[in-house]
Amino acid sequence: MSKDNSIGLKNDTMLPSLPTDEEMENFVVELLAFLQQWGVIVCSITALICIVIYQLFKVRKNPQLVRLWRFLAYGFIFIAIVFAVSPYLLLPFIE
Repeated sequence: MSKDNSIGLKNDTMLPSLPTDEEMENFVVELLAFLQQWGVIVCSITALICIVIYQLFKVRKNPQLVRLWRFLAYGFIFIAIVFAVSPYLLLPFIE
């Protein structure tokens, strides 16, 4: 009688199975949609707040803080545009 000396792999029930390609693609698309939606909303609201504060310091004639808040407002507007456009730039690489 000969014994089989090959090493067999047992099914590991402790760890979850790896996600399929379809599940990973769905996750990435949902993540991009979430980041696009909330990134644009948060950056737009923050930019509006910065513009209001910028106008307040403009009235008070404080040029240093006017430049700071204007820079922040334009920065948040730029980041909102990046959040709005980035999923369309990344989607061709996912498929």
